[in-house]
Amino acid sequence: MSMYFTEGRKFYQGYQLPIYHTNENCFSDGANKRDHYKMIFVISGTGILTLNNRKQIIVAPSALCLNETDTFFLESEVSLQCTAILFHPQIINQHFDFPVLKASYNQLSVNEIQDLYWLNPFLRKTNESMGLLHLGPSNAHRISNIIDNIKDALDIQKDNDWPCRSRTYLIEMLFLLSRLLIIDETLESVELDKDPGEIKEIILYLYTNYMNKITIQELTNKFLINRTTLTERFREITGYPVMEYLIRLRLYLASKMLKETLLPVSEIIERVGFSDITHFGRMFKKNFGYSPSEYRSIHCTML
Repeated sequence: MSMYFTEGRKFYQGYQLPIYHTNENCFSDGANKRDHYKMIFVISGTGILTLNNRKQIIVAPSALCLNETDTFFLESEVSLQCTAILFHPQIINQHFDFPVLKASYNQLSVNEIQDLYWLNPFLRKTNESMGLLHLGPSNAHRISNIIDNIKDALDIQKDNDWPCRSRTYLIEMLFLLSRLLIIDETLESVELDKDPGEIKEIILYLYTNYMNKITIQELTNKFLINRTTLTERFREITGYPVMEYLIRLRLYLASKMLKETLLPVSEIIERVGFSDITHFGRMFKKNFGYSPSEYRSIHCTML
């Protein structure tokens, strides 16, 4: 069995889901090509890494997103503590194998192009960014929580939904990493073409904490900004009021979970931060034109 698979036990016995969690030997396979992607979350410590023949300084907390061709060697480290998620891109889209991911856009379907977004941290490699993302405390805390959820879902396998649940946690993690990689985009690809200043940090906070109750008062206190300035600057940068932006973010994530999993709608609602199922249903239909169940019946790739 390949080490990036988790095998079903009580539910779907013998089924192999192409995702795996490990705390051991995170940097041990850097010299060889792999048959999977790997996200190493650096929890604490520092190190010097040669990544694709370039030296990189690793400082915790950070996330290292490695594709199948990346080579790396950990030259030295001080108190480095890491955990890793290994997965095959087919868990995002069943048609994704490595030759497909190297194809030009005109060879891909619309759905495949859309699903490529989740893999941006592993595919978009530049001289400035080789897949190493330095994280602030709140983003590091959120990624740590998501990894714990992935580990629990894979280890406990509490019901028939464990493959879907594991997959949605992976998508949450990839979503956050993608936003950190391309933070100058908003939810609807409105470019932050003006200096976002503290608004950038507030946007990152919303993407990290969307599942929790968030108020304007909380944001003004946390970021030391008055309500009027927050309201005006946020709309100027994003085109939306703060709370509308947050609702759109939550609805967007819910739509992805409805489209790509069979998780109960009630669980999805809770996961994205809604507390009122009636309000969620009304807002979802207003934004997508369908009720959540109708949207799933039309768009879900697993039905």
